[in-house]
Amino acid sequence: MRRIRDEILPRFPGVNDVVAITHTYGCGIAMDAPAAEIPIQTIRHISTHPNLGGTPLVVSLGCEKLQLERLFPEQEFGKLPVL
Repeated sequence: MRRIRDEILPRFPGVNDVVAITHTYGCGIAMDAPAAEIPIQTIRHISTHPNLGGTPLVVSLGCEKLQLERLFPEQEFGKLPVL
């Protein structure tokens, strides 16, 4: 986070800060388990909060079971850019 604040944020004067939202479930979480809906809803609601810019940025390693389609089922993503 320090590197992002020091090197990237100065180039975007309209952005006040960055926030990392992480979870400890890793790739092995049982996504269909009843309790899994709690972290899914939490990440969904935080990422779409207007104070975070209104457009979610989700960074993934690609191995997670919590994919965009599950996080935002009402949206159609098509082909997404890989950074």
